Formats: sequence, C-alpha cells, structure tokens
Amino acid sequence: MEVKKGLDERGFRHFNYLAFYKYSYLKLVAPPFMCDFKEDYLHNKDRYLTTYNLLADHISRRTFEKLINFKISFDFDFMQGFTNNHAGQYFDHNILPDIKNIRFVDGGGYVGDTAAEVIKNYPDFKKIYLIEPIKQHLDIAKRELAAFNTIEFLNIGLSDKKSSMDFNEEKSFSTLDGQGDLTVDVDTLDHIIKEAVDYIKLDIEGAEQQAILGAKQTIQKYHPVIAVCVYHKAEDWYKVPELILSIQPRYKIYLRHYMEGIFESVMYFIPY
Repeated sequence: MEVKKGLDERGFRHFNYLAFYKYSYLKLVAPPFMCDFKEDYLHNKDRYLTTYNLLADHISRRTFEKLINFKISFDFDFMQGFTNNHAGQYFDHNILPDIKNIRFVDGGGYVGDTAAEVIKNYPDFKKIYLIEPIKQHLDIAKRELAAFNTIEFLNIGLSDKKSSMDFNEEKSFSTLDGQGDLTVDVDTLDHIIKEAVDYIKLDIEGAEQQAILGAKQTIQKYHPVIAVCVYHKAEDWYKVPELILSIQPRYKIYLRHYMEGIFESVMYFIPY
C-alpha cells in the first residue's frame, strides 16, 4: 500500500506489481504467501467458513473477509484501512487479558524486537524465552537485551520433534527438501521449556503447525494465550485453529492484521 500510494501521488494510478503478475502473462516472480490461497479456498470453503464462524468479534470477521479477498483477487481495495503497527503486534490490550509477571515464549525471536515490546508492555515480566534458530540473529538480540537477566536466549527452532531442518533465509521459508541455505536444529516446546508459561507467540516462517503439535502438553497444562502468524500458508487459516482447539477447546479466537502489505496477520487464542 505504501508503494501504491507513492505511485498514485505521482500520477501512476493502478500501477502495481500484482496487476502485472496477474494480467501481463510475463514470467514474473510470484508474490510471497499469496498464490496458494485461491485454489486452497476453493477446495476448503467449509473449513474457512468454520474459522470465520469461530471468530469472536466483528473486527476479526471483517479482517478475515478483507485479507482472504485480497489474497485471492490481488485487488488493493481490500487492503484499505490497514496500517503499519509493528509495535502493537502481539500486544492488543483490547483483546489480551491482564497478565501479571508474565512468562512469555517468543517463538521466532529474531533480533529481539518482540522481546523489547514485551518489556515495554509488561515491565513486571518474570521471564522471556527468546527462541531463535539463526545464530546471527540471536547474537544481535543478546547484545541489544544484555541488560535483562530474566531473558533466556535459546539458539534453536520449534517443531513437532527433535530434528534438524533446512531453512531458506532468502525466502523466509522452512523446508525439509534439502534446498535451504542452512540447516538449523529444532525441538519441541514441551521439551525445551518445562516451566509454566502465560503467552506463546509463534512467527516461525511456515512451521507454526508443527510447533503447535510440539507444544501440546504445555497448552493442555497451562492454557496460555497463543498468538500465531497465519500469513505464511493458506491452510494455516483453518488448520491452526483446528489444531489448537483439538488440544484445548476453551479459547476465544481473534484475528488482527498489522501491516499495509501481506505480512503480519496474527490469530489470537485467548483462554476463558
């Protein structure tokens, strides 16, 4: 949307890459995290509808409608109204319960940007588990957050079993086909963390479903808030809620979007 607005202001209206990709028939690079939606939606309408009916408020349902329509049609009109709000991502206090002395699992901790927001939003936090498989990213997080001795930095990825995975950093996509740029170690959340947790955040480049399976005992035992990025794969829009509710059904589900682009769609699971 930022690029579109800039071009519109310069007189280049209706000039965007998605239109070229869809209508030019040129061999162009596919936009990430979009091209699987139309076919998946056509084959799984009932499951999308089930997710839609589970959403707990009007904002969630409206967000769902706009994002799915945009990902299927590539029509920018459906993105009107969304803004870049990275600081608010994962910390929507109109949704979240009040949590004292929070124990926060930062799955996909990157360079510590989410952990820094945890500190701002929950200054009385008890513990942050910053889980990041890329060592270079974790080293930056350690440097930036060195003053906090209640942050545990874990150089590992999350999955449904202890293993290793190929990771394509350029495409930000986890893969098991041997085509990744580097290999990272992964393990289950249930094995990595044995203590109680209050909030689990997952933005792990398409491996969210596996991570949920690997957190089954933690979710059952502690019933934490869960925030899952669902923009990586179309099937996440129904399989993520199916998985979590099969583990612990006592959740209200909300959907929010924090960017003028296709990234940063977050599904919240709020315990009741």
